[in-house]
Amino acid sequence: MGSVKRTTTYCLRGLHISLFLSLLATILTGCTAINLMSAMSDLKAGQYEQAISKCEEALRNNKGSNPMMVRVAGIRVNADYLSTVCLGASYQAAGDYDESSYYWHESIRIFPEKAYFSYLSLAELNYNFGKLEESYEYSRQALDSVNSPSYHLTMKKSIYDKDLWKNAAIAANEFYRLRLDSTEMENEFELGNYSNAVLERSGNIQLPFLGEESERPMSSQQLM
Repeated sequence: MGSVKRTTTYCLRGLHISLFLSLLATILTGCTAINLMSAMSDLKAGQYEQAISKCEEALRNNKGSNPMMVRVAGIRVNADYLSTVCLGASYQAAGDYDESSYYWHESIRIFPEKAYFSYLSLAELNYNFGKLEESYEYSRQALDSVNSPSYHLTMKKSIYDKDLWKNAAIAANEFYRLRLDSTEMENEFELGNYSNAVLERSGNIQLPFLGEESERPMSSQQLM
């Protein structure tokens, strides 16, 4: 498994677990249900390899012409959605970028109406690996998803506040945009391009005392 390049708190993990516990309440019997519930206990305990093994087994058990279907947010969906989200979260917590990314995208393919949850996870995954442009792009896709009609459909019977994921997407998009801006500003600053550092990206920070010809720090007297 790849190593995580950025040390951050996996802040969505608690929400992943809470989400699964609420979703799995709709599953009554079967090997798929047993494996998924056990996998979530392992994920919560930090036993990622065991969680991954059980999620993969849940996928295998759900093959065939009559796969298990569950209701997620009142929408009937293949239980493989739960397995792929479980695997995405487990691999993400374990620091495996490629596998986590693959399963988050699979979850979007299976249940596009709830894509915002997976896009937010992909944004965090990429941020943890120092991929700022990708994290910003995924947060933008999450924002698009929460502004679509399907968002209101999935939140209609949600146990969470109706604006929870919409606010999360707005905050994430702004956070990753600012992180991307600040990184580019830092790069310009280290190159000595001080005007560019201030005016970088979309002109979020513009100081009137810095003209286009300024390429070195100004003294305190000049700033007064």
